[in-house]
Amino acid sequence: MKKYNLTMAQNGVLYDFDENGNVVLTNKNFIWGHLMINQEVDFNRLKEAINYCFRKNDSIRIKLCREEDKLLQYFEDYEEQNFKIVDVNSENDVRDLENDIINKPFEMFNSFLYQVVIYRYKNGFGGIILKLNHVIADGYTMGLILYEVLGYYSKKINMIISFSYLNYIKSEEKYSSSRRYKQDMLYWHRMFD
Repeated sequence: MKKYNLTMAQNGVLYDFDENGNVVLTNKNFIWGHLMINQEVDFNRLKEAINYCFRKNDSIRIKLCREEDKLLQYFEDYEEQNFKIVDVNSENDVRDLENDIINKPFEMFNSFLYQVVIYRYKNGFGGIILKLNHVIADGYTMGLILYEVLGYYSKKINMIISFSYLNYIKSEEKYSSSRRYKQDMLYWHRMFD
């Protein structure tokens, strides 16, 4: 499996300062979203919709690893996921579920950097709570994924153009060895000299 360096953006969200001011790897930078469906839900169709989005978006399948003291990333091959459904009785149960998800840290290495929980009320209504590590997504990505899940689920898919994160990684690698990068570096060095 091919491994890649982290992008500048990924490095920017992976590290934090500890109480002594030292730079440390953090598993606390994440975003989350909640999609509530106020009608009877076809939970098999909902799982299919989530899997569709995860198959389409390669950044969701990024995993981190360490090799020779270097932090790298790789793309896991797509495999259909069987997401857990949690039965709830009230909005308080959903809030408790959200809190459990939000407060559970990610396992950072050789693990998926997302968590999906589908919840179901007794009346058949339900929803999704989705948590993504900031290394694989930002707020805009979260919105697009939930929009796409809902579009696929409701059979009203609006074509959203997919961009491969792998292509972005490769373009950043090319840039760092380009003539333009050297010119940009000279410019910024002069600017802050």
